[in-house]
Order: sequence, then C-alpha cells, then structure tokens
Amino acid sequence: MYKNKTEGVILTTDMSSRETRPQNGTDFQCHELQKIVGGHFELVRLMGGHYMVVNEDGHSLGLPYNLFATQYLRQFGMEHQGEPILGDVLICHKDAIR
Repeated sequence: MYKNKTEGVILTTDMSSRETRPQNGTDFQCHELQKIVGGHFELVRLMGGHYMVVNEDGHSLGLPYNLFATQYLRQFGMEHQGEPILGDVLICHKDAIR
C-alpha cells in the first residue's frame, strides 16, 4: 500500500482511496491530520507499525459511515474494534506522524 514510510492513504466514505504525502515531505503535522479527518483526531494502532487517523468526534458530528475504513480496521487492527469508523481517515506509518 505504501512505497515508503512518509506516504499515507486516505480512505473516504465514498469507498475511494488516494495516496498522499506530508507537505514537508517527511511527516504529517497536526493541522494536516485535522484537515484530512475534518477536526480533532485520534490514532488507532494497526499492524506493522501503522496508524489509522480518525476523527475523534465522528459520532457527535454525525459524520457518514466509512465502510472501507471499518473493514480495514477489523482486518488489520491491533485490538478488536467494535465501533464503526465515521468520516474520512488516513492510514500511514507511525514514522510519518510527529
């Protein structure tokens, strides 16, 4: 999915995905993560040293269900995740977040 540790993939609620890179070329900054997920974010650990960056207020904001991200989390999440994922998410290596 990734060519290197500084790239990420955005999974959208319309079941599309697109590659992205940090603006500075090395790591995603807080404002970039907030823009991708549409607000305050939280990190969800995935296998292989990756994270899924999700909107932490997705339920209260009424964000749409993200089937693609929910299925991805159920397959590659470090722990059982019972909550559905809402809104667009970013998946990237832990080294791409500072």
